[in-house]
Amino acid sequence: MNADIARGNVTNPDMPELVGVFAALGQLSGLWDGLDATRSAVDPTMTREAAALKYKAGFEKATTLATAAVRASGSKIMEARDRLRHEARGKAGLLATYPDTKEIRDVLRAMTQEDRDAAILHAVSKGDHAVIAALQAHELLVGPTSRPLKSIVDDFVAARAPEEMAKIQDLDTAEEHLTFAYQQFGKSIQDMRDLQAERDGEQGNKAAKEAEAKLGLALQAAAAPAQT
Repeated sequence: MNADIARGNVTNPDMPELVGVFAALGQLSGLWDGLDATRSAVDPTMTREAAALKYKAGFEKATTLATAAVRASGSKIMEARDRLRHEARGKAGLLATYPDTKEIRDVLRAMTQEDRDAAILHAVSKGDHAVIAALQAHELLVGPTSRPLKSIVDDFVAARAPEEMAKIQDLDTAEEHLTFAYQQFGKSIQDMRDLQAERDGEQGNKAAKEAEAKLGLALQAAAAPAQT
């Protein structure tokens, strides 16, 4: 839950989405500190059951806040990743419409795998956008290759849009930090609960309310003759 560690593992810490991740990590840390203080505090006027129920109330509020913060940050990460991938493919010339895409796939599919691999390697080496764009398809439309088509296209894009790819890597790294921190946060605050005392306290509260209700009815019944 340390935002400084996450910040130190990325190269573009000022990206708005990463700033949001650091803020969410800080929020998780603050909530954990608050719950830890609540769990550790000793109030001589409070029973074990009452203290457990107090912690449970804080636990539920903290869980709601933490989940909302992590989901909001995760959503922004996904949006930024999609945007950057689109921009990277644009830089690599793979968003354009090439009229001979079908013909290129047909030619590649008619080749032997060895010739197909060689033709694709040649296209990559000379930066043939039309051929690489044609590879953005299911293998059945192009034919088997020694490397997955997606891997070939991704490498082609990465070589032509290094800044965008570096930002995507930062988003992936920050997302890993956030996911791990959220999992550890949830496990840690759950482990601090006194479940048996919570159950005993809830049963005691229920019994007390039932007893209070019975007393109220008895008082009403006793007061009725006096009023008549």
